[in-house]
Amino acid sequence: MSNHPGVFILSVEDKSRVQETLSVNECPGISIDPIQVSSEALSRNVDILEHSADYYLRNPCLATLRTKSSLSLCLKTFEGGESSEPGDHGSVKYLASCVAELDRCFQLSGDVQELKKAIEYTIHSMKSLSENDPLLPYFLNKLGEYYCSRFDHFGQIEEVNQGLDYLSKALELESNHPKDTSFALVGLGMTYAKRFEYCRKLEDINKSIELQTRVFSNTSYSHPDLPYWLGELGNYLAERFFELGDPEDIRKAIDYQSEGLKLTTGDDTNAYLLNSLGRSYIYRFNRTGNNKDINTAIKLLEESLTKTSTGHSDRASWLSNLGRAYNSRLSVSDNLEGIEKSVGLNSKALDVTPAGRSNIPDSLGTLAALYRNRFKITNQTVDIDKVIEYWSRALELIPVDFTDKHMYLFYLAESYDTRFQHLHNAEDIKKAIQYQTRGLELTPEGHSNVPLYLTNLGGIISSAAAYDATCELEIIKRAIDYHSRAITLLPLNHIETPSVLCRLGAMYQKRYKITSVTADIDQAIEHLSDALVLCPKEGTNHRRAHIHGTLGNAYSLRFEELLDFDDLDSATEHMSHGVALIPASHGLAAELLNALGQLHLSQFRPYPPRELRWPHLHLAIECFRKSSHCPAGSPSARFAAACKWARLSVRYSLDDSLEAYQVAMDIIPRVIWLGATIEERHSEIPSVDEIALEAAAEAIRLSEYARALEWLEQGRSIVWTQRSQLQAPINTLSSAHPKLAEELMSISKELEVVSSRVSPNQSGLAVDTSLEQTYQRHHWLADRYEHIMAEIRSLPGFEDFLRPAKASQLVRAAQEGPIILVNISVFRCDALAIIPGSDKIKHIPLPELEDGELYHARTKLERALDQQDIRERGLFHLRRPFKDPDEPAIRCEFEEILELLWERIAYPVLSTLELLKSSEGDPPHLTWCTTGLLSMLPLHACGYYTRKDKNSLTRIFDHVVSSYTPTLGALLLANRQASDSSVCPSIVAIGQKDTPGQSSLPQTVAELKCIQARVSLQKTAKFMQIINEHSTREAVLEAMETNDWVHLACHAHQDNTNANESGFFLHDGLLSIGTIRQRSFKDKGLAFLSACQTAKGDKEIADESVHIAAAMLMAGYRSVIATMWSIRDGDAPLIADKVYEYLSIDGNMDHRRSARALHTALEHLRQEVGETAFECWVPFVHIGA
Repeated sequence: MSNHPGVFILSVEDKSRVQETLSVNECPGISIDPIQVSSEALSRNVDILEHSADYYLRNPCLATLRTKSSLSLCLKTFEGGESSEPGDHGSVKYLASCVAELDRCFQLSGDVQELKKAIEYTIHSMKSLSENDPLLPYFLNKLGEYYCSRFDHFGQIEEVNQGLDYLSKALELESNHPKDTSFALVGLGMTYAKRFEYCRKLEDINKSIELQTRVFSNTSYSHPDLPYWLGELGNYLAERFFELGDPEDIRKAIDYQSEGLKLTTGDDTNAYLLNSLGRSYIYRFNRTGNNKDINTAIKLLEESLTKTSTGHSDRASWLSNLGRAYNSRLSVSDNLEGIEKSVGLNSKALDVTPAGRSNIPDSLGTLAALYRNRFKITNQTVDIDKVIEYWSRALELIPVDFTDKHMYLFYLAESYDTRFQHLHNAEDIKKAIQYQTRGLELTPEGHSNVPLYLTNLGGIISSAAAYDATCELEIIKRAIDYHSRAITLLPLNHIETPSVLCRLGAMYQKRYKITSVTADIDQAIEHLSDALVLCPKEGTNHRRAHIHGTLGNAYSLRFEELLDFDDLDSATEHMSHGVALIPASHGLAAELLNALGQLHLSQFRPYPPRELRWPHLHLAIECFRKSSHCPAGSPSARFAAACKWARLSVRYSLDDSLEAYQVAMDIIPRVIWLGATIEERHSEIPSVDEIALEAAAEAIRLSEYARALEWLEQGRSIVWTQRSQLQAPINTLSSAHPKLAEELMSISKELEVVSSRVSPNQSGLAVDTSLEQTYQRHHWLADRYEHIMAEIRSLPGFEDFLRPAKASQLVRAAQEGPIILVNISVFRCDALAIIPGSDKIKHIPLPELEDGELYHARTKLERALDQQDIRERGLFHLRRPFKDPDEPAIRCEFEEILELLWERIAYPVLSTLELLKSSEGDPPHLTWCTTGLLSMLPLHACGYYTRKDKNSLTRIFDHVVSSYTPTLGALLLANRQASDSSVCPSIVAIGQKDTPGQSSLPQTVAELKCIQARVSLQKTAKFMQIINEHSTREAVLEAMETNDWVHLACHAHQDNTNANESGFFLHDGLLSIGTIRQRSFKDKGLAFLSACQTAKGDKEIADESVHIAAAMLMAGYRSVIATMWSIRDGDAPLIADKVYEYLSIDGNMDHRRSARALHTALEHLRQEVGETAFECWVPFVHIGA
């Protein structure tokens, strides 16, 4: 609404008079010589321009006039204390001219100090006037205007209330005089409208309409201000329409404003009226979806801007209106170029809006809506982050008691829900529910937005079922109730009615999946069909595509239940329509193509003739292929499509299986995204961990061993590999492109830190700006990292920069002995052997091995450990004595597991590599890199233990020294040239006999004494120990930083819900993996983890090697001795003593001998406890070099 009800366009004649005095180009650059221009001419120009749309031309005139003496004399008179007597109109008029000048100064500069002075001078002037003085209404009106201006700046409701009081009093006094009260009525109506914008009380906007209608009724068509008053009346009716949704209000608004526009012709076309009428068309479009309305709105708004100077006070809000119009049109279309244009307009509008103005939250909301539409097309996280950022900022800026606060809460809730569906972060959906629930509570009864809020809440709580499956059915019932209530409140021609019906249909689908009640799926189809009928066919492609897709899914579900092939045909038809309506670049395309491919698979049924059904297989594969390549599709949808494509190609022996698997492997980094925390990424691993094993199996079948090796490497320890990449040296890049290298290093370091944060538990409605900024910064860093990597790889010579290692590089990991990668997939099981000094990869088939056998073996092992009480019981029983192991049934289960591993894996591998020795001597060193279920089984201990012939050498340790590595990359790092410290290390031993909250470990004292005794015999090695209350987290971390080796004899904890919280219990608490990972130790040697379960991974993500031992490798230690389950306190000193004895055998302590040292130590332990005391010696393992 305009603040200048009396504004008019400067006539050609008047403009010529101004330009005779001034040389006018652009306002900010005008220069006037006050000596050459008379005060009279300047004053005349100011008066001419007072109520003109060319108002900006007053600025140079007024600025110059202020240098004259008139204003300064006025102010001196007032500030000098000279006062007028009552009735002395000469002095009062003199002060009135001073007030007018201050008003003009304020209009020019926006300086609220000028406004403050104007109020003071006006109040002073009024003191000399009697109640009946004809000048009093003038000053009261001015005071009312000033307080309204203060409201515009400060947004305080008290200011507008004060303004209403003064304006009402002025109107009352003017009514007693025989003069036109139109201006007073207009001003009062505008002020009521201002208060309505803040408080949203219907009586205020009704009062505005009443006052403006009186003005219109009493004004002749020849009145010069009638067009603007008609415009204001239309604005008030449009605002009431926005509140109540009565179509008669918006019809009248458009009629009045159109009539006003007709009354101005030619050069006098009023920009203000064009803008007001355009905004009314936006309002109607947002309810009806009529494209003609929005196109008309844009045309009017663009024309208004062409007739508005760059310095016009309303230009910012008018730019914002045009941006809002583009956004409304884009909400039902897919024009990315249009969105970019609209973002530019609204950003410009926001930039030119003075800080503190009350319309800034509205402008921020418009920008948020634009980025929301952009996200629908691009599916980029940074876009939805922008949406949340702008709505959060807007919510912070509005007053606490702002009546329209519910609208901001609604949009913020919707934004969090959208990001939850994109990133699956539970914190987002919690926020969405909180904001939407509060927003609905604050919404006045009968508000036109209530249906939209209800359906939004229904959608949000249905999303909540994704992380709270225990009450899914109850949640869906509530969602159906909200959507149903919304439908009853919306007219059929409302633009959102199709979307609400679609949501309601989708909820019935969800309920049908749980209940299998046919009535639910029938209801779903009915609502979705209605939605499709009501959705406009023009300019709404993405909406119609979404409805077609949802309806296709509903028909598909009913087909699965009733096997009516008409339903299947309908499903395929609707899904095909949906795919045809949107380009492959749209964010929805991947999902629809995926669903269409699945429908074609359903059409590919076994009983029709081959020539009729076979085309459906090829159509299905083509859909999955296209879906996997959709650039804006969600990574999870694209990955799922690539997997289906690959598996179908394998199943039906097509020739593109490797291509499909390559696409799937390439998408994994987007699914396990750097923009998520380590904890969040680990939660996504189960969705991708099988594909690398399948891909490798297919590559092996086709004798593509190098590719199989590469894929196995890429599919293991994904999160660890990502972290290693962030720490990778970039010397070559630094030399060739130092600026790019510097930015990459900076972003990598920050990403590493922010990725390690733990998701907080939040509650309440407060906008945690710092937390949200952290989320968004993390997302931006990941996005920027990907862009920089793409830029670097486009440079000559850097095409493979930090890409996954090729097989030719990976084979170099085999230095101390063969490396055996064992691939366990549902299709087949194989081993790939890498031999030192050879670039060949040897394939060893394992035809007798099946993944199901390993599943049963793992279950047996867990049962055996549980029965022997060798498991974690809270935090008190990790490293401690356990039950007598002499239980035949349990021994038998151990033996069965170890025999299976020997027969199916170890024996075929050793036999093929000719490592089955028949004589004494040092056995070779062999490193296992296991996958899948095998990663949780003790392959290093396999063999026959019940054979009577002890010379048969049927145990693996009779033939080789076994180590493990989580990845070949980890071994490549560990094999780097050792520094001098590798043979003369400094060693720190941590001993915790008594730890607060834990059981006592008395043998740690003897353990540390054994180590000290062995190390003290070495002149080059250094030893220190930290025990009991001195073993604090900070002290231990500092000691690890300054020493080469570390020995930890204490309690440990494996947290399967959050791997970052696994770690060692020290005197002042848990030293976690997360904390250790944040340290990047350089050139470390051995980490001996004499604690329980330090090599026990998480069976849900076994290939990630999420255990403490792997974390030590990641932190920079090259060799780690760890345990797969709890160990006996009494066994630890013996193992430690024999390990360190072997390590120091020739006077040099070399961590590269740690695997053989453990091998020797376990021989001694078996001699003491017996070979079949598996629970005692089997848990000890060596990992690394």
